[in-house]
Amino acid sequence: MTVMGETQAFMSLLGAREGGELMVWTRGGHYFRGNLERVEENGILVLRDVSCTLAGERQEREKAYLSLDAVDALSWE
Repeated sequence: MTVMGETQAFMSLLGAREGGELMVWTRGGHYFRGNLERVEENGILVLRDVSCTLAGERQEREKAYLSLDAVDALSWE
């Protein structure tokens, strides 16, 4: 479980990138690429206009809600 300090660190790291493109890899082997909407205080990363791989197939989603506990890696330009 993500502790409050870790959530605050994510919020500080990503706060200036809100609205920008973010790539996220999860521990479950999934990949999400979308625009960062926000990082919630309860440890949820919210992306919008998302392209992702689910069950080995490319999917499009309006929004994706990812637990920070599941995040393995992040990347942005």
